[in-house]
Amino acid sequence: MTRRTRGVQPEPARTAEDVRAFFDRIASEYADSHGDPGRLLRYRARLLRRWARLDGDELVVEIGCGTGDHILSLAKRCASGVGVDFSSAMIRRARERAPDGKVSFRVDDATRLETFGRAEADVVVCVGSLEHVPDKRAVFAAVRRILKPGGRFVCLTVNGGYLWHRTVAPLLGFGTRHIATDRFLSQAQAAALASSAGFKTVATRFWSFVPRGDVPPGISGLLEAIDVMGRLLGVGAFRGGLLILAEAARA
Repeated sequence: MTRRTRGVQPEPARTAEDVRAFFDRIASEYADSHGDPGRLLRYRARLLRRWARLDGDELVVEIGCGTGDHILSLAKRCASGVGVDFSSAMIRRARERAPDGKVSFRVDDATRLETFGRAEADVVVCVGSLEHVPDKRAVFAAVRRILKPGGRFVCLTVNGGYLWHRTVAPLLGFGTRHIATDRFLSQAQAAALASSAGFKTVATRFWSFVPRGDVPPGISGLLEAIDVMGRLLGVGAFRGGLLILAEAARA
């Protein structure tokens, strides 16, 4: 007998092309479902600015940019910005929002980044996309290739050690993945991938991510309280978001 799964119903997918097709389909209605979009964007942009140490002179690349919210929010803090996504439908929406200016958008695969040369970018950021990419090792390698010496990679993703995703949701029969191929990294797994790609220094932190759009209101309120406890007590398992900071060696 198969247990009925509540919460998120994962989209069937086995390959990167399946993932691409999924995001092409949802591009026209894509929106943040985990709270007030403006407030969440401001919070995540603050994290990116802080950990990327932007000083206004950098070329900043966002991989998995979707409709461009985050790279556009960083426009005032960089010399130029490029948002890339492997979904052409997402890139079309991003270009409609920002047809001119110092931020541009390209169709490119985060596992290859073929539209960039070696050591071209000062900073690469990624928000809420890494968990959807089947070949995460290739992402770290591609990012390392395009970063200049001393360049930084800042990634906000889902914490694979989160108590809700790892233990509670499975016990309650709640689905937690939007795509069948989704995989959430632990601190140790993220650090190992970055180190194997050749990054000199790697650090991980936690950030406040509560999957409000995927759970009933009562549970989301409980998860918010647990996140506060985790932040105050320093308990990583209570935090839904994992921040990865990887820095390329200086010449």
